[in-house]
Amino acid sequence: MKKLLVALVLGCGLPAIALSDPVPIIKTIYVDDDAPLGGNGTNWDMAFKYLQDALFVAQRGDTIHVADGTYKPDQDELGNVVEGDWEATFQLVNEVTITGGFGGESILSGDIGEIGSTYNNSWIVVTGSRTRATATLVGFTISGAYHNAYGNGMYNYEGSPTLVDCLFTNNNGGGMYNGKSSNPTLTSCTFANNTAVRGGGMFNDRDSNPTLTGCTFSGNTASYRGGGMYNEVQSNVTLTDCTFSGNSAIQPCCGNGAGGGIYNCNSITPTLTNCTFSGNSADRGGGMFSDGGSAPTVIGCTFAENFAIERGGGVYDHMGTYIGCTFTENTTDNYGGGVSTSSGNFVNCLFVSNEAIGYGGGMFSTYTPTLTNCTFTQNVTNTYGGGIYVYPGPSPISSPVISNCILWNNIPDAITNDTAVVSFSNIQDGYPGEGNMNIDPLFVVNGLRLSADSPCIDAGDNTAVPEDVLTDLDGNPRFVGIVDMGAYEYQLTVSDMVSCMHGPGFLGCVPYDFDRDDDVDLSDFAAFQNQFYN
Repeated sequence: MKKLLVALVLGCGLPAIALSDPVPIIKTIYVDDDAPLGGNGTNWDMAFKYLQDALFVAQRGDTIHVADGTYKPDQDELGNVVEGDWEATFQLVNEVTITGGFGGESILSGDIGEIGSTYNNSWIVVTGSRTRATATLVGFTISGAYHNAYGNGMYNYEGSPTLVDCLFTNNNGGGMYNGKSSNPTLTSCTFANNTAVRGGGMFNDRDSNPTLTGCTFSGNTASYRGGGMYNEVQSNVTLTDCTFSGNSAIQPCCGNGAGGGIYNCNSITPTLTNCTFSGNSADRGGGMFSDGGSAPTVIGCTFAENFAIERGGGVYDHMGTYIGCTFTENTTDNYGGGVSTSSGNFVNCLFVSNEAIGYGGGMFSTYTPTLTNCTFTQNVTNTYGGGIYVYPGPSPISSPVISNCILWNNIPDAITNDTAVVSFSNIQDGYPGEGNMNIDPLFVVNGLRLSADSPCIDAGDNTAVPEDVLTDLDGNPRFVGIVDMGAYEYQLTVSDMVSCMHGPGFLGCVPYDFDRDDDVDLSDFAAFQNQFYN
């Protein structure tokens, strides 16, 4: 901190005293577009009329409260911006929180110049470049950015601001761009009805790693790739509890559109947890597209009713990992109704009622994907591979590794070709391999969990399950003795356990061996207690 040296000289000289700069007074600044000109922002009665004036006077620690109304980046009273300037933008400030929504909706609009005409709209409405997480925007609608190449509702370059409860809508050029190591944090934000060539809702580029929680991407459109979101060049986004619905990436001229919900490329590793993809569409990868060495980790996500013209109604995958995911009612006009994958890894996943007009109702397989404890049922194709279509070559010849899986009631068949490596699985009409069976799995009525009489109980291979997978699709213990086949592990009921107290009982269990590991110890008491109280 700069020092001010004050010399006090009284008769004989006294030593100099170092005084710190005054500590800034933390204050709240008020903005209301209904306010008259001449305000100083000290309270609602003296509110600034324009947000740009509040940003100009704000200091670290300040909070700006913004009333309902519409605010444009080319408007101010202090003369720091020029009216009609396309390049004018609201620049966020470190250690300043801007909160909107007082009295209604607060809109940051790029619709400058002639109202309703996009010709002279702002290129970028809000800028978070070179900010830290202390630059915070809460409760705003950002709309009206327009530029054929790079118009954005918000532009971050080496910027990592914090956004909460913001709506990005009707921006041409994309809702948000994050580039050059930008790591914004977004919570409960919505991206709706934005358009761009790539990344209709959001574009993440050049080592940018945004974190999104509880965000929604809906109705966004890309004319090339990434209707909802586009990720490339080491940009590893983290998504938790997010929803992608009704986004599209279809290229009518050439059929190269990809990633209706999300597009991933160039060796990135995004992480998605408990996200939902529904009603998205693309030429390839209706819900999500990952290629070019990209390896997303997808946990507990749902892909439902997505559509692809060419391949991968739910997902077009290269080498991602999918744990505890559900693929239902996804469709394609060609290959892979649920998923088209080359080397993906699928554990505890459910494929139900997906459809391909071409091949692979549930999955279209190339190269060597791995499937463990997955259930395929009621998937349909007009040709071959109702459950899984294994690409026969000549190059490449697919050889998926399938363990502890159930493929039943798929139309017209469970799996095509003989190059798959299948073991400890229940395959309708049979398939060669150790531990395989061709027996009705006896699902519970109106469900896909195993009934007490299912032959799939204790019929799997424990060594096939990845070491870090400890639960099934329901979140219940994956190992209750020997692992079961399919996505759901049968859980002993209290009546099953009572039977085990008195003799061989259920499934020939050892008396009091409630966890069916052939050993009676404290874990058996814990298993009984858990079932009794739940």
